[in-house]
Amino acid sequence: MSKNYYEFKDKTSSKFWEITVKGSMVTVRYGKIGTDGQTTVKKLGSPAAAAAHADKVTAEKVKKGYIKKIDERRAPASEEKSESQSKSESQAAEKESIHSDGFRR
Repeated sequence: MSKNYYEFKDKTSSKFWEITVKGSMVTVRYGKIGTDGQTTVKKLGSPAAAAAHADKVTAEKVKKGYIKKIDERRAPASEEKSESQSKSESQAAEKESIHSDGFRR
């Protein structure tokens, strides 16, 4: 799944446009920044057709002045940890706190 988030701001508008491609489905969410916006879903004939469509409409938005951003409602990738990573780190820390005499300190 690929997801891209764009914003457009000028003197009179402040809007967002987000496109997600998952298989042959293309989902577009758009609206005024600060709102949930509206969502449209389009099913294309194949994943390749969906990717080509997403590339085409994205190029149109960029040409109009939309700028790619990180979706601020999600943590940056460097801060995201999978549940298994967090669990592994927690288990490792727990093992380190058990001393050779078998007691935790």
